Amino acid sequence: MSGKPNIPSFPGMDNFRGDQHHSSGHPGPDAYRGKRCVVIGSNNSAFDICGALWESGADVTMVQRSSTHIVRSATLMDIGLSALYSEQAVDSGITTDKADLIFASIPYRIMHQFQIPLYDQMQQRNMWKPTQQDALWFTGGNLHQSRHYSLYLGLQLKARQAGLPTPVYGLQEVYHLG
Repeated sequence: MSGKPNIPSFPGMDNFRGDQHHSSGHPGPDAYRGKRCVVIGSNNSAFDICGALWESGADVTMVQRSSTHIVRSATLMDIGLSALYSEQAVDSGITTDKADLIFASIPYRIMHQFQIPLYDQMQQRNMWKPTQQDALWFTGGNLHQSRHYSLYLGLQLKARQAGLPTPVYGLQEVYHLG
């Protein structure tokens, strides 16, 4: 968005003989057909590039810095944003413009301190991650969510198939026997 690429630095980058580039300089997937590719990052561009590489026949792996937390929209609104975006907020004198300004005024550097307790309350149980039942996964949501988060699900399945460690955040307890 800013037009300035954020290019991470990794030990050994200078010695790597393969192609390295930022998403802003990605030439498209055709040159990578049949090759092994690694995409560092997991935002929109990374997903678009991974999808295009896979569709073109590349063996693609995405490296993500931290786990992904999936939350129902209604839960996010009820627990996380109702103080800003609700009828109660309007009754308190908070307009949409004020709510947007308040939300935008929280520095990204400290935003996680506010979000972690909310995520702990939300835990969307077994959605988009493995359950305690071997090989049983659940997906859900609307068409957009299903289309988008199925990519995360696919990456988790591929990592497991490749034998990569895939820890699960908030794996639910088993409440039944047998």
